[in-house]
Amino acid sequence: MKIRDDLIVKISARQKEPFTSEMNKQLSRLELGKRHKRPSMAYIYSFPFWLYVDTSSDLPITQIQISEHEVRIYPPFRSGPANFITMPHINFKQIPFPPGSSPELIRFEIPQVAAYPLLGINSRGKAAIFLTDMKEWDKPINPFPMDSLRLDFLQTRKDELNFAEMIVGKLLTLIRWHTRQWWVTHSMDGLLSYKRAKFPISMNGMPVGKPLGLGCMRTVLGNERGLDTALWALAINHLRDGVEPPAYDLLLLDAQYFSSVGNIKRSVLDLSMACEQAIETVVQRIWKLKSLNQKFKRKRVLPGDDLIENLGRNLKRFTGHSYEEENPKKYSVIKDLWKARNSVAHGGFAQYVRDGRTVKVVDVKAREFCEAAYHCVRWIQSLEKRV
Repeated sequence: MKIRDDLIVKISARQKEPFTSEMNKQLSRLELGKRHKRPSMAYIYSFPFWLYVDTSSDLPITQIQISEHEVRIYPPFRSGPANFITMPHINFKQIPFPPGSSPELIRFEIPQVAAYPLLGINSRGKAAIFLTDMKEWDKPINPFPMDSLRLDFLQTRKDELNFAEMIVGKLLTLIRWHTRQWWVTHSMDGLLSYKRAKFPISMNGMPVGKPLGLGCMRTVLGNERGLDTALWALAINHLRDGVEPPAYDLLLLDAQYFSSVGNIKRSVLDLSMACEQAIETVVQRIWKLKSLNQKFKRKRVLPGDDLIENLGRNLKRFTGHSYEEENPKKYSVIKDLWKARNSVAHGGFAQYVRDGRTVKVVDVKAREFCEAAYHCVRWIQSLEKRV
């Protein structure tokens, strides 16, 4: 990614060793500030997940004040080769075989293949994928998967190291929230699965052909966005101002992750909690708008904990709007979600009963649950502007 000269801010540094000629060339366009008693420090981070960046945007280097720390934040960058993934490359020599079945084939090499999802889905609801076994990028994709980040702390303090870790964690969470890249801060297995290679064998396990490198990916909704200039600025400003994402939005992202790795029970629980927390949060805000001088009394608005009743008659009574009436099809899906949640919460399977028939929640239904919960939460949020 190019870094524009006009976006670089002043650098303050203590120079303990003479700069090499190459370093002088790199720094010739930078304005060096006065030396300070406290040194400045650059921290470099690499991640076990990708940050997809819109490379048609010039993300600026930004310097902000957080608490008593002056922090310069650089755009994410790429460190790994094109075919690098965050899980180890398979060494054929280390694969276990039955005794005497593999020595002559030890020379085989398993190709290292990386699979990159192209953000979004097509009209058929399918996600596209980019595969490569090359170390260099022939035609880089856009948005482009970055894996590293640099932060500068100017005039460092004693607590700077722990503070830096906290800042990086908050920045990643904000980027995840704004871009909906649900795998950020999680393992990449939810996006890439575990399969790496296959090769034909005899009945006793002896290889009878060359191994084939495998790369695959999976996504849930395909509503992710690349990190562009606007989203980058939003994340940086929220970091500076101490803004934290709503818990229900993070739960929606977590639910996508757990759905992608096949943990349907956890996905069902997170989706249900997201809807519940959205109602609780928005109802309290509306209460303040309608009753500025009265203390919030939950039971007057939401007399029970049943999500279905709260989305229906209880919200209707308080706001004049009912999810059941305005979105009957999505409401029906949320009813199934809530029944599955009750089953899981009481030690059962991720399943629900519809028309006397028990339905087990599998991949297709889990995705439908994610879509409905996203829609439900956004509808709940819209109530603030509609009452």
